[in-house]
Amino acid sequence: MSEQFDNAMMLARDAYRANNEEECKSFCNQALTVDPKSANAKALKGAAVLISFSLAGAESDAVEAIEIWRSISDASSLSDEYKDIVIEAAFEFRTRWYDAAKAHYKEFKEVDGTKAEWKSVQQAYNTFMECVSTLGWIQDYPKFLQQTLNLIQKGVVEDVAFAQALINVNSGKSGEVGELTKKIEEEFTALKKRVLKTNLIIAGVIAVVVIILMIIGHFTE
Repeated sequence: MSEQFDNAMMLARDAYRANNEEECKSFCNQALTVDPKSANAKALKGAAVLISFSLAGAESDAVEAIEIWRSISDASSLSDEYKDIVIEAAFEFRTRWYDAAKAHYKEFKEVDGTKAEWKSVQQAYNTFMECVSTLGWIQDYPKFLQQTLNLIQKGVVEDVAFAQALINVNSGKSGEVGELTKKIEEEFTALKKRVLKTNLIIAGVIAVVVIILMIIGHFTE
C-alpha cells in the first residue's frame, strides 16, 4: 500500500487511541480516498463513531457504525488488530449504553413512560449486538466468542440474546471456535434455566400473597 495510505492509517490509530473521534474519522477517510475498499480503514472508522457517547445519540451512532462495518466487502484483508478494535469498541459501547440507560431509569423511574423507555433502550442495544454478531468476519472470531461468553457469565438472558445467533452459526465447528461455542451454549442454557426458576419462584410467591389476601378479606367481611 502507498505511503500516503500508511501515514493516514497511522494517524487514524493515534487519534483513536487518544479518543479523538473526528480526527480518527478524518484520517480514515483520507486512507479510503487512496483505497476505497480498505477493510482496516472501514473497521477503524466504524469504531471511531462509537468514541463519543451520549444516551440520546447512542442509537444513531450504533446504526452508523453497523452500516460502515457492513460495507466491508473484502473481509479476508481485515487484520486481527482491527477485528480486535471492533470487538472492544462494540462491547465497550454496549456497556456504556447499558450503564447510562440503567442510571437514567433509576433516576426517573417514577416518571410516566420511563419504564417503557428503559425497555426500548434494552431492545436497541441488544439489536446493535445482534447486528455485530451477524458480521461474517467476526462471528467465528475467537475473541468475539470469548467476550460473549464473559458477558453471559455475568448477564441476564435479555442482554445476551445475540449469543443464540453465534451458537447457530458455529455449532459443530472444531478447534477453539467449536470449544468456545460449546461453552457459550452451555452457559446460555444454564442462564435461561436460572431465569426460568427465578420467575417461577416469584410467580409462586405472588400467588401465595394473593391467596392470603383473599383469605384475610373473606374473614374480615
